[in-house]
Amino acid sequence: MAALRVSVVLVLLMLLGGAERASAQATCVDATGDACLNVIRTARADGVVEDIFTTRDGLFAPQLTYATYVRGVNGCIGVTHTPTELSGYACGAVGSSPPGGNDPSFQANSLDWYWTQVLRTNDSGATVADGAAGFYEPTRGRVYDLGGEANRVVLFPITDHAPLPCEAFEYTVWLSNNPDATTIASPDAPDPAQWNEARLIRAFTQGWTRNPTASGVAEAARPDLGTWLRDNSAGEAVADALATVWALPCGLSFRYVSIQAGNNGNPGPECVFHSGDDELDAVAGLNEDDTAICIDGDGDGHRAAACGGSDCDDADPAVHPGAFEPCNATRDLDCLPAGECPTGTMCDEDTGLCSTACFEGACAGDFSCSAGNVCVEAACAARTEPCPDGTLCRAGSCVAPCDGVVCPAGRLCAGGACIDPCAGVICPSMQICIAAEPGARTICGPACTCSDLASSVICGADRTCDARPESPSAGHCVDPGCETAICATTEACTAGTCRDRCDGVVCPVGQACRAGECIVDRCSSVSCGAGTVCRDGACVSACDGVSCPSGERCVDGGCLPDPCAGIDCGAAARCVDGTCIALGRDAGPPVEGMDAGGTRVPNEGGCGCRVGRGNSALSLLAGLGLIAALLARKRR
Repeated sequence: MAALRVSVVLVLLMLLGGAERASAQATCVDATGDACLNVIRTARADGVVEDIFTTRDGLFAPQLTYATYVRGVNGCIGVTHTPTELSGYACGAVGSSPPGGNDPSFQANSLDWYWTQVLRTNDSGATVADGAAGFYEPTRGRVYDLGGEANRVVLFPITDHAPLPCEAFEYTVWLSNNPDATTIASPDAPDPAQWNEARLIRAFTQGWTRNPTASGVAEAARPDLGTWLRDNSAGEAVADALATVWALPCGLSFRYVSIQAGNNGNPGPECVFHSGDDELDAVAGLNEDDTAICIDGDGDGHRAAACGGSDCDDADPAVHPGAFEPCNATRDLDCLPAGECPTGTMCDEDTGLCSTACFEGACAGDFSCSAGNVCVEAACAARTEPCPDGTLCRAGSCVAPCDGVVCPAGRLCAGGACIDPCAGVICPSMQICIAAEPGARTICGPACTCSDLASSVICGADRTCDARPESPSAGHCVDPGCETAICATTEACTAGTCRDRCDGVVCPVGQACRAGECIVDRCSSVSCGAGTVCRDGACVSACDGVSCPSGERCVDGGCLPDPCAGIDCGAAARCVDGTCIALGRDAGPPVEGMDAGGTRVPNEGGCGCRVGRGNSALSLLAGLGLIAALLARKRR
């Protein structure tokens, strides 16, 4: 098919009497341009596709979501009215009433045979002549907003003259998350704040259509779209040339693209084509798996759920997974099922946080019961003025909700609560959610297992890659030694050692760290008596649930050496604090505790632990004798 299209182009050129701009156009490195195609074909098995463009999930070019023009057009804007001819177009400069009007956005934002042109300029702003090298700068290209982060972009060019296929490669492509970036990142150190040059990886030799009567996006809903686009019964569409795909290393994705005229040798010197101008119909973003990107319409970093992302309202930047959702919210903000405050807590209307409910109208410690029946700091209850929006009362002062808060690993403070910013997030292929990592500038980022870049490039010199597929931190950069560590679910690995995820955590006021999560402290309202402690809002024995090792006993919730361990006092005595005391003697107040097996020892006086087995038969007989004596006395 590629040979057929090139042959048609050559016939047209002969009929036209040669290229009108032959004296001022770039030339292919080789006579045919096949050298560049061979480089792409050799690099990838699917590098050269002898067909019209399709995505891996079966979409045709008219069905893509196209990037929106930002700036940069400085040449002709026009329309190709006869796609069977390279010269079948009309154009004019902005301000000269060109086809489609003076706003380049009309010609740039859709696949429809309308196109824009960029002239490569030198430092003084003068146009660089066709065939001249240099001055490849993303700041001088046309900039588009892809509508969402993409690892790849597909370009749909308009070819207005020979030579083909080189004329279809006359582009240099950069991607960034900052459309106003002024610097270019090093190829081995990608940077979302700079422009990153993309690599030409694929060419579709039939462009986006073979049908010269196809109109583009307007026909996206045709049920026979594939057949229609391949129908060349009305002639061969040649002005759309070759559709080309440009990619970043695996796992990287940026939102903005800059496209400039001329190819400085990408992907190899065989592709050098120093064109001084280019013509482009439209551009669209692709995922790394060659599917169409999922749009992030509200710019909150989360892709729309309607196209495979996780943002349940892509028109509102306040709604997305990981958003702080107050307990008194009247709509879904975090894209997760609504939940009620835990038992024993209530929603504090002032803070939007679940707080401990007052216990019998009172609170413990330095807390007071508010009019809303929740426990608040006494100093805050004494305030006569509410805190301004966006602040909370802490120790009587209005402060930012997260001041002084240190959340557990993998959690971020938002609105005064430690939340999981990755809950519900769906990332593109070869990416992981990195929103909770220190210094993260994007929601999703490249997995460190990306084969295109060394893990040291992604992780830096001080961290290493966890490449274990089964690991909870698979694909993440971790501290050295943590890439092989196996930690419990309540632990996090730091510096190669598993540590309790609550170590060093400072939860928001009224919350406590339990099993690696900051949750409402339901005991802040409860005062318990001696020997008891509050757990989950109830007073229980301090030794409930405490299991001490052999040779120790639980006393007031702590394990202490058991002085009666190993002492057998026999049936007539019992051990108290390491001493055998005869039965019937006053052994002092009972000591309640837990034996080494974690079983409660009842308060029967003396030592609160089980010691020896004694003689159970003698004990029974003695007990019966005592009862008989009492009955005999009663009869008298």
